Amino acid sequence: MYESTDAQAFWDEPVYAEHTFIRANRVDARFVDHKVKRVLAVEMSCPWLDNRARRDTEKTEKYEPLRWELTRQYPGYKIVQLNVIMDLPGGWSKELDVEMNKIFGARSSDVLKRMQNIQTELLQSDTPGPDVILETENSISFTLALVSHFII
Repeated sequence: MYESTDAQAFWDEPVYAEHTFIRANRVDARFVDHKVKRVLAVEMSCPWLDNRARRDTEKTEKYEPLRWELTRQYPGYKIVQLNVIMDLPGGWSKELDVEMNKIFGARSSDVLKRMQNIQTELLQSDTPGPDVILETENSISFTLALVSHFII
């Protein structure tokens, strides 16, 4: 966890609900920007190209109770869920471009390209298989978290 007077950044930490039971209470990264009163919940996925749209829908539905709980814990804050869905060939949707631009502004394309480069390097490594996919998701999430830390 990173914390300053203006922001907090949580990496793979659960949100504990006070009054409700939430099964999916741990997004990949969570940023609380106290200056602009915004909570950004980031969820990462690296599906095959065919599953990109379905994965985005699944993530949005899965974390709906968590977003509701964050609204309760941060009254007056805007709650935003960002599903970073990069398919295994290294592509992303136009919708992700738009969402990243809203959050990161002019830096959004650089953030996506850095994430894509990490994914490409890991997929070309000597250790193929499911472990590489998991490592790819973790590395891309880490990159996003690191970049967000400097922007918030």
